[in-house]
Amino acid sequence: VLNLACFNINTLNIKQSKLIGSEPENAGYLNDTDQFDDGYEDIKQLEGEVVEFAYRVQKGRVETDQSERIEQILEAIRNATYAAKEVKDIRHDLSYLRQSDNLFIYNTYQQIIAQVEAFYSGVSNLFNHRNEVVLLEMYTELKRNTDEHKQVVTQAIYSDSQEHKLTEQDLSTMLNTVGEVSLSQTLLLRAMQSYLFSEASSRNLASAV
Repeated sequence: VLNLACFNINTLNIKQSKLIGSEPENAGYLNDTDQFDDGYEDIKQLEGEVVEFAYRVQKGRVETDQSERIEQILEAIRNATYAAKEVKDIRHDLSYLRQSDNLFIYNTYQQIIAQVEAFYSGVSNLFNHRNEVVLLEMYTELKRNTDEHKQVVTQAIYSDSQEHKLTEQDLSTMLNTVGEVSLSQTLLLRAMQSYLFSEASSRNLASAV
C-alpha cells in the first residue's frame, strides 16, 4: 500500500484480494510526504517487533517445521521492507519524471506506472489462490514480466536518448528509476516466495527463476 502511494496509484485500481482489500487505504499517503515518512517508519518498527518476537519464540521448544516456517516469514518481512525502501528512495526521481516537459520522458513514466499497477495487481491476486501449482505459474509469469519490462524500457532509453534530446540528468534519473523499480519488485517477489510457498518449493523456485 505504501509503495503504491509513491506511484500515485490508489489501491482501488488494484485487483482486490485479502492483501489489498476494497478500501483506498493509501489515499492519505498520496500527497502527504510527512504521512508517508511516518508510514515507512511504522513498517520498520513493525519489522523490528516481529523479529524480536520470533527470536523469543525460537528460544523455546519449537518443532523443526515450525522453526523453518518462522525463518521463512522473517525472510519475507525483510525483503518486503527492503522493497519499500527501494521505492521510497526514488520518490524524487518519480516526481522529476512525472513533471517533465519532455514527451518521451513523460510517456516512459506512464509506461512504468502501468507496469507497476499490473505488477501489484498480480501480487495481490497471488493471495486469492492456495494451489501451489497455480501459484507457481502466476509467480513465474510475474517474475518474467518484471525482467522483460526492465530490459525493454532500459533499451528504449538508451536507443532513443539522442533522438529525444535527453540530458545527462534525464538519462541518469530514468535508468535509476527503472532499475530501482525492478529491484523493488524482485524483492517483493522474494517476500511472496517465502510467505506463500513451502520451504522445499521455495528452494526449488529460487533455483528455477
